[in-house]
Amino acid sequence: MTDERFAELVTRAGLVPVHADSDPVAAVEAVTACYAGGIRLFEFTDRMPGALEVFHGIKRVADAELPGMVLGAGTITNRERAAAFVDAGAEFLVSPVLAPQVLAWSRERGVPFVPGAASPTEVWRALEDGANVVKLFPAGPLGPAYLKSLLGPLPCKVMVTGGVSATPEAIRTWLGTGAVAVGLGSDLVPRGRLLPEQLVDLTRKCEALTTAVAALRGPAA
Repeated sequence: MTDERFAELVTRAGLVPVHADSDPVAAVEAVTACYAGGIRLFEFTDRMPGALEVFHGIKRVADAELPGMVLGAGTITNRERAAAFVDAGAEFLVSPVLAPQVLAWSRERGVPFVPGAASPTEVWRALEDGANVVKLFPAGPLGPAYLKSLLGPLPCKVMVTGGVSATPEAIRTWLGTGAVAVGLGSDLVPRGRLLPEQLVDLTRKCEALTTAVAALRGPAA
């Protein structure tokens, strides 16, 4: 996938669930519930023991049962883990930090990489190094007003992640302020095995969120 195609997908989707889990069954169930609610981009992070093995399982199920689901790997901070997840089928990579070596590697391999940044200088450096989409992290404590001020002198594609509420109101606020997408963590997808009614609730939450995005941008492709 090219950087340009990824930017189109993430902008159209507007939402990227961000999840970590060491339970392979729980992870697959969470991804499947999100998919049923209209989610088509999903970031599984390298933050728990056995994350790579869990990702393998998610990828197998997605390829077989979830057409159109694009899976990425998050919390990638070095080239070795980047390569491992790409070899496992990750179509994009995300980091909470700049990780310039990963950005250089990803550009050589042709894999979209979203580096993390918090300050104007970090955002500028990411853009100078060739990033197409930059992750504002942690976005929640910084707030939409910070993003608006940041985009004034540095107009670019920003995905906001970290402490963002999984509500239609929050989605509308962040996207209306200029974010191309919102990454939603534990406020949307709890860690661990979910009860059947919790999985149904997760699907309903995703439906409400994707509906909010569609109202702003039109239905997802």
